Amino acid sequence: MTLTFTASPTHTLTPALAGLDLRGKIALPYPNPARNQVNFLVHLTTPAEVRITVFNVVGERVAELNSWLPAGRGQVVVWECVNHAPGVYFARIMTGHEAPQVIKIAIVR
Repeated sequence: MTLTFTASPTHTLTPALAGLDLRGKIALPYPNPARNQVNFLVHLTTPAEVRITVFNVVGERVAELNSWLPAGRGQVVVWECVNHAPGVYFARIMTGHEAPQVIKIAIVR
């Protein structure tokens, strides 16, 4: 199992993604469906620890990404999913001050 975390500033995003309104959301995964990696575009109103836990459809944890991120939109957390089987996964995104968010992700080959 490979667990990878990276954080990047807004300037690494395409103009279409940089302009997304994420108010009321913690993160947006793209691409979805994914082949080799899922990028979680993270928007925080205050600095916080971000924990993204990925589960398969039977509830087994397959990845966990943790890091402290500053406030602001356009930060990217990367899940390298190339070694995971095609199918449906669920990502639970939690920060220290927001309600958890669960997002369905598909991996295709």
